[in-house]
Formats: sequence, structure tokens, C-alpha cells
Amino acid sequence: MLKLNKLVIIIGFFALTYTSFSQTQLITFAPMGLVNKFRVKYEYALNENLSAGTYFNGYYMIFKGVRLDPFVRLYPTGSAPKGFYIQVKAVVGYFNSNFAYDYSYHTQVNGKDTTITLTEKRSKSFPTYGAGLGIGYQFLVGKHKMPIDLFLGFQYSKFTAPQTVLKDGVEYTTADDVIWCFTGPGSFLNANFGIGFSF
Repeated sequence: MLKLNKLVIIIGFFALTYTSFSQTQLITFAPMGLVNKFRVKYEYALNENLSAGTYFNGYYMIFKGVRLDPFVRLYPTGSAPKGFYIQVKAVVGYFNSNFAYDYSYHTQVNGKDTTITLTEKRSKSFPTYGAGLGIGYQFLVGKHKMPIDLFLGFQYSKFTAPQTVLKDGVEYTTADDVIWCFTGPGSFLNANFGIGFSF
């Protein structure tokens, strides 16, 4: 009887595995993001209304590192993974960057008030985490159902690198967190154009 129960469990496991992997699966690439990163999305349909997956982002410009964005999508029209969707995602990553930390002070040079700025460069590694929300539309084009994914949303990816450093008892401050928040991996606006294949 025990052997029969184990056999039923094993058959059930393989049946569930086959069912989950027989659903539509998609891989897309983001060609317009190649300015500062390489982005790949994997998505699979859980049922007619839900899909799940993750974005893999490899950054190689000012901030170098990787970030994973696991997501869940709701397709209200019941045609997942095709059509209009609402996406909720998490954000987790690890980065390294060469930060410029500045210290400015005022002094007199030849009787004139002058501001002198000293710069200290430091390499810092740091994690990031956050979340995001957005909407989009995914087309499945042609006989082979090529996915074209258009997405727009907002995200928060926390900047955890030190914003100040001490040198000779003086505190230097970086403004690179502004770059992180507006044009880097921590950008509040989250847009994506992806194209790829389904299987």
C-alpha cells in the first residue's frame, strides 16, 4: 500500500510538472535598453488570467551589476499571456560603482571669495531592493506567436550605497544617488519594449 501511495505521488508530480511546462512560455529581449543594460524576460502562463516570470537585467555603464525583477501579471481579458495586463513585481540586485564624493569650502584668493571643491573617488558595492507596478500590452504575432511586449510603470529600487565618506575628519558627499534615481537602475519610470519568441 505504501509503494502504491509513493507511485501515485510520483505520477502526480510528473503530471503537474508536465501541465505547468506545457503552458505558453515566452522569452523576450529589450533592444532599446542596450544603451546601459542587457535585459531578458522569461514569462509563463499559469492559467487564462495569470502569468509569472522574471526580468534579468545586466547593467554595464556607471552602475555595474545584476538585478532580478520577479513578477506576476493579471490579464483581465482571460487570454494570458496575450493582451492587456497589470503587472506587480519585486526588485532585488547587487551593484558596484566608482563614486565621486565632494567637499566644498569657501576661502579668499587674492582678496576674492572663492569656493574650492575637493573630490574623493571610492569604489563601493551595494545591494538594492524594491518593488514596481505597471500596465502593458503583449501581442503574439504570426504563426509562431512572436511576442511583442510594451510596458509602462513605476518602480522603487533603494539606493543603499554610502552617500558620505570621511577623509581626514572631513565629510565628503556624493550626488551620484541622483543619477541612480533618474537615469540609472533606480529610475522611478519603468518602461520596456521587448521582442522574442514563444514555446
